[in-house]
Amino acid sequence: MNEEKDVIGTEFLLKGLLTILKSGTASFPAVVLVHGALDLDEKIGNIRFFKDFAEGLADYGIATIRYDMHTYTSGKQMVKTDDSKRRND
Repeated sequence: MNEEKDVIGTEFLLKGLLTILKSGTASFPAVVLVHGALDLDEKIGNIRFFKDFAEGLADYGIATIRYDMHTYTSGKQMVKTDDSKRRND
């Protein structure tokens, strides 16, 4: 299995992870794992549901993309930015 980190955005970065099988064809099916307000592994206690799910799908040749929600990584910064914009209006 191979995991590649990626970052999207400029002001509020969105960190993501692509999980694919190490060997395989140039094209393969992919699934985007969308979650609630947790991290990209959907970690609760010692359980990393999305990480385990992504690894299991990779074993079957299915790629996954998972990411941290903006509110998980930049929530406090987003609130401060929004508040300052409101004061300037």
